[in-house]
Amino acid sequence: MNKTELESIIEQLESSNSKDDAYFGLFDDGSESGEGFIKANREGLSLFAAALLKAARDVNDNTEIKEKIFYPLTSEKDWIDENSHLLINYIEPSNEPREKAEFQPYIKSKKDKALEILVGLVVIFVIVATIIGIITIVKWLFGD
Repeated sequence: MNKTELESIIEQLESSNSKDDAYFGLFDDGSESGEGFIKANREGLSLFAAALLKAARDVNDNTEIKEKIFYPLTSEKDWIDENSHLLINYIEPSNEPREKAEFQPYIKSKKDKALEILVGLVVIFVIVATIIGIITIVKWLFGD
């Protein structure tokens, strides 16, 4: 399919489905296997398909993607259930064929780890300062 055909389908899907009536959610079934499922109505599935087709429309198989282009799926999408267990936040297009495509799991960098520690220390400081402040106010109000 070429871009014009995809654009026509996307436009038709978006114009013929009400975002107010659409419902789409990704959920974990709660089992140990971690299987997920989609719960959606026709409008929600159609709008989700349109979001996927937008990414397909913009991927050019003849050139290499030099910078990542993200197609948001959950931000500002009021038709996606806010209680979804599994969120697909974006689509990252790739021109690689299936046998060459690799999934790189996210590995925390030293900056990420340091930021986590810093945030933890700030939270502990705020809790301790709040407790000391409450004790000080109680002593001030009621005396020693």
